[in-house]
Amino acid sequence: MKKLFILLSVLVLAAICQTAGANVTTYSFCNITNKGPTDIAGQFNVVLTEDSANVVRFTFNNLGPDPGSIFAVYFDDGTILGSTLVIDDSPPDVAFEKITTPSDLPSGNTLIPPFVTSDNYKAKKVNAAVQGVDPGESLGIVFQLIGGQTITDVQDDLSTGVLRIGIHVGQIGATSTYGGWSDSFVNCPPIPAPGAIVLGSIGVCLVGWLRRRRMV
Repeated sequence: MKKLFILLSVLVLAAICQTAGANVTTYSFCNITNKGPTDIAGQFNVVLTEDSANVVRFTFNNLGPDPGSIFAVYFDDGTILGSTLVIDDSPPDVAFEKITTPSDLPSGNTLIPPFVTSDNYKAKKVNAAVQGVDPGESLGIVFQLIGGQTITDVQDDLSTGVLRIGIHVGQIGATSTYGGWSDSFVNCPPIPAPGAIVLGSIGVCLVGWLRRRRMV
């Protein structure tokens, strides 16, 4: 009984830790075009955080190390993101602007359902002379949520596909003599937070321990 109490206490503690970190979720990207011999989807992610009540931030990270630069980001939204899109391109070599002209994620129409970029929910690097989000750099995009919705609602919409995020990456595989190619990526299911992994592991151990006790 004492061992059971200890296991349950640890499980409750892990659940508390997981809840405390529930408002930070990392999403990986999946390649939808695969134009070249190398898929570098693993070096990109977007981290969803809460800036304040009903305000969320999407931080796009290029972890490197392979050549490739995020040129544009797109949101296929349902009814959760507000019309105000604020760009935080604080790194000195990252300069993005909101796109107001019709534009869509390249090859997004090949998805099922097709990726349809919502009006005004897209941003790109300001011009050809400016680099995008290169390895080791990041870009922040901030939204006010509609109708008092919360970051939990955003997480739910991303998990079900009601809200999708796309990025267009250029200069993949670029060298001094070769300009590389471009690919389009869409967010994959969320990466479990460390707390969720620990919690799941403890649960498995607890079930196994209880089964062994019944067999004795």
